[in-house]
Amino acid sequence: MRRFASKDSLTLFTALFLALLLAGQPLSAQVSLELSNRADFSAETKSFSGSDTLYAKITAMQMDYTDLKENEFRLKSGNGGEDFEGVFVNHLNGTFTAAVALSQITSAQSNWQWRSKLEDNQGHKFDTRVDITIAGSGSSPSD
Repeated sequence: MRRFASKDSLTLFTALFLALLLAGQPLSAQVSLELSNRADFSAETKSFSGSDTLYAKITAMQMDYTDLKENEFRLKSGNGGEDFEGVFVNHLNGTFTAAVALSQITSAQSNWQWRSKLEDNQGHKFDTRVDITIAGSGSSPSD
C-alpha cells in the first residue's frame, strides 16, 4: 500500500493552511485597544469620573504607521450633544496613544462612546466603538 502524504507532509500542509487562513484575517483581529484612567495602562476600564484623564492606546503592528490615511478618535455623548475629537500620537512603532482630560466635559450625560479610527494607504483599517461611562466631576464611577 502506498501512502500519498507522509506525516511530515501533512503537518507542513496544516501549518501552511493555518498561516494562509490567519493572513486573511482582518486587521481588527490583529489590533488591540486599551482604555484606562492610568497613563501606564496598568488597569483597563470603561468607567471614568469627570476628574479623570481618559488614556487610549492602540497597538497595531500590521499598520503602516509611516503612511496613514486616517488617524482620529472621537468621544461622543450618548444624547447627541458635544463631541470631542482629536488624533492619536503616532509613536512610529505600531502604537498610537491619546489622552483626554475629562474635566473639560461640561455635559451631565454619563453615557458616552469612544471611537477609534486608523487606516493606512495599504488598506489596513481599524475602526471601533466602545461604550463608556463618565460620572460627573467629583463622583465615582460604578464598574
